[in-house]
Amino acid sequence: MDLEDRFDELVFQLFRAEGFHAESKAGPPAGLRWSPHLLIRSRTGATAVGGTHIFRSRTMPAHALRSSALQAEYMRRAWPAERGILVIGNKVESRVHSEVKSLFPNLLIYDIDNLAFLVSKHPALGSTFEDITREALPFSEVAVPQPLETNMELDISSPLTPPACLPTILKETKGSDLCKEINAIPMGRADAEKFEEKMVEALRYIFDKDLTAWSPQKPSDTKLSFYDLVVRVASEHDFWNAIVSQFRSRYIVFEFKNYGAKIKQTQIYTTEKYLFCTALRSMAIIISRNGADKNALAAARGVLRDSGKLLVNLDIQDLCDMLHRKENGDDHNSILVERVDDMLMRLER
Repeated sequence: MDLEDRFDELVFQLFRAEGFHAESKAGPPAGLRWSPHLLIRSRTGATAVGGTHIFRSRTMPAHALRSSALQAEYMRRAWPAERGILVIGNKVESRVHSEVKSLFPNLLIYDIDNLAFLVSKHPALGSTFEDITREALPFSEVAVPQPLETNMELDISSPLTPPACLPTILKETKGSDLCKEINAIPMGRADAEKFEEKMVEALRYIFDKDLTAWSPQKPSDTKLSFYDLVVRVASEHDFWNAIVSQFRSRYIVFEFKNYGAKIKQTQIYTTEKYLFCTALRSMAIIISRNGADKNALAAARGVLRDSGKLLVNLDIQDLCDMLHRKENGDDHNSILVERVDDMLMRLER
């Protein structure tokens, strides 16, 4: 199981150990796009519906929590249930927690501190909880949770607050639309420009809180080279902070390849020439329709080993995965975390 599925299973085991009936992966009610990850019922019959989220960062970004809270409130009303619930495998900053609770007073938010208190009551789950929280932070210092006393039965059964009006949300989201549009573009040189334009649009949607100063078709100083896209890192996510502080790359180069075949090592070495460590531009992300072949992946590892330049290869499926994660309030950066973590762990001398 991947990290998210293992976290889901831990949450279900924890709630059952606390005496709740817990279900997962139920289908959405009529007219609602989202399916709840978590359905729980207390001994007194009170119910809560919502989701679980774990980010590859010490804190859950504020924008992601707001998006997830809105989805949970829609699910609560559509189900119906007494409470919406979000279970987060990261720290939620108190300021953001208060802001979201003021908007959605019938929402329960349990972060890593709440989970630490609950897990302490069930020692059999302790090692699993520790393994998951450590694995989630390959580019972060592992923060020690501060157990926060939590009474789930009391939380779910407490009096409700009359709900406010919610904005209308369309069933089809921007991420799903972009994924369909990208897959519909014919492969090949004739549609390369259209492919690049749609890539930039998708990346702006995915990384709107992580990257800034978007410069498509940026020429080099001598006008001899053109980068498909150059951006600057401006993120609160630990992965991007590690890219800046540990890889010394404040600027990121994106290259887009609308080839029918997998890209080869030639494309790796061509992109490497765009990177310049002393200019804080030592990372490139290459997005191709069908990914990179084994020689290209080996070349990227060789470049990292020899010069410290980081070239990450993604395909269209990876991009669509990030688009869907973004629209669902999950961690779109986890795809990049996994790619870089795998490269570093496999690197040979």
